Amino acid sequence: MDNFHIYDTARYTGPFDRQLFLPTGETGTIVEDYGDGHVEVEFSFPDGTTWLQCALSLSRLRPDHPDATLPDVLPSRDVIFPAILAFEAGQQGPFIYPPTQEPLLISRARDGRIAVATQLLGTILAVVRPALPKA
Repeated sequence: MDNFHIYDTARYTGPFDRQLFLPTGETGTIVEDYGDGHVEVEFSFPDGTTWLQCALSLSRLRPDHPDATLPDVLPSRDVIFPAILAFEAGQQGPFIYPPTQEPLLISRARDGRIAVATQLLGTILAVVRPALPKA
């Protein structure tokens, strides 16, 4: 792991991964080095909620530096997280998922889990967030 250390921020450079629903350009934190050219990376929303943790090949990552140029839109930061916040506040979309250009479908289960889906991909995220108190 020459270019990376545990807790470094890394940018995913591979193509859109349909199995993981991981778009190119997303940034995550390296949390484990498996020593075989793969690392465990945690991807989180701005509030710290983890939306994906997975093993990735180092060949699909590059160091993320503060002066790095970000893609125009990071789906987790710029679309999914704001859509969840708006949903929790009772606002309606439409919210569009950039990799597929589809509307996001957001719902809350009885156990507090929020599911985010698209027609084409199905569920792309399920995250537990406590229900907001009613005003």
